[in-house]
Amino acid sequence: MSDELQIEQDRALVELAAEKLLKTSAAAVQEQGRERYVQSQTKGSRTPVVVDDVERPSCVIEVFAPRHEFVLEHLALIGSPTVGRTVAVWLGMVVCRWDEATHEERHWAVEVAAELLGLKRRDLGFGRHQWVASVPAAGEAA
Repeated sequence: MSDELQIEQDRALVELAAEKLLKTSAAAVQEQGRERYVQSQTKGSRTPVVVDDVERPSCVIEVFAPRHEFVLEHLALIGSPTVGRTVAVWLGMVVCRWDEATHEERHWAVEVAAELLGLKRRDLGFGRHQWVASVPAAGEAA
């Protein structure tokens, strides 16, 4: 596989991740104007949760991780549709100026895209790689 083909494969990966993230970020908004998640508690049991609105939540994410408050904080920061949309736009911008992007920009865009799509790089030798699922599909052997 030529270097040019390898580079084009990486570019396509970033483009696919940008499209998927943009779609899922839009779909994660359950009610108009609720594009940020915040940490809160349920009214009854006071269980820590992440919600899209403290008073009238349309989305509630409960994590059963006692003493792991940073999980909820991370979900509130990174899980918000606004963050997803912003990352999708950044990935799209890197794709649009792929040839002018620095090696570091492309590297990080590919890393983020692979993580979003659940892929990992399999080294084929001689500087070549292939993208494969990082987690086996249901029913497949690990």
